[in-house]
Amino acid sequence: MMRNYFLLILLLLLFSCERDPIFGLERGWLRPSENKKLDEDNGDNDTGDHDTSNIEYFITIIKPNGAESWTTGDTEEIQWLSDIPFNQKVTIQLYKNSDYLRLIASQIDNIGTFSWTLPSDLVSESYYRLRLLLVDDPQIDDFSDGLFTITNNDSDVLEDPPSYDCNIVHETTGTTFTLIEPTQDLYNFEDTYTVTLYSDTYSVGQQGGVILRLNENVVYNFGSWLVFDSSGQRNFTLPAESAEIYPSNCYTIVVIGYNQEDEYVSEPFTIY
Repeated sequence: MMRNYFLLILLLLLFSCERDPIFGLERGWLRPSENKKLDEDNGDNDTGDHDTSNIEYFITIIKPNGAESWTTGDTEEIQWLSDIPFNQKVTIQLYKNSDYLRLIASQIDNIGTFSWTLPSDLVSESYYRLRLLLVDDPQIDDFSDGLFTITNNDSDVLEDPPSYDCNIVHETTGTTFTLIEPTQDLYNFEDTYTVTLYSDTYSVGQQGGVILRLNENVVYNFGSWLVFDSSGQRNFTLPAESAEIYPSNCYTIVVIGYNQEDEYVSEPFTIY
């Protein structure tokens, strides 16, 4: 009888789900694991498949990111940070201000660095920037925060005038005067541009103002209520190169009429 009693006690211990206070082992080893059941209920059972379709990756350019000065012929390290997996491909592009210029590298490994030997045909400018993008999702990208400089020390390299596709607002709405164009259409920054107005009926007098447009955007204001001389002429010093005013063939000079509405628009010309 006593032997049967001890056997009963032993069976109760084996199938109990309480934790042994001494060994820390869970009694009832024939029962399914509570932790495993909890994992299944929470969907944490790892099958090896990871759905990353909803992950918002990022790319951040570290270098060049503004104020660097590089020279053609040298090899420089382009650097970036990203949480994109290494097996994903990225592309690097060169821009001049906001205008795409050329491809630097296509579909390279996302390892955070790329050695770039600067081509000898790049002109000396201080308005370059990079764009780095994910090949499979180009919306995941980054631009250099600031502009950097490329210097070409090869004196044999001649800078050709830019030849961009322009998006110019070119419509003269004023009928009082005729805007006579200068004989040249190529200018350097800070050259003198002479505007000539002609009318066989009206005195030239004062006008509303004169502005400089790059494509459809006003990038410089020469002033308002400007007086032209008796021959209808006035000289204007073109502005210096800047982040907003850069080499392009898409410039126009616009004279605003005294009514602040009429516009007399020049033919497109180049500043570089």
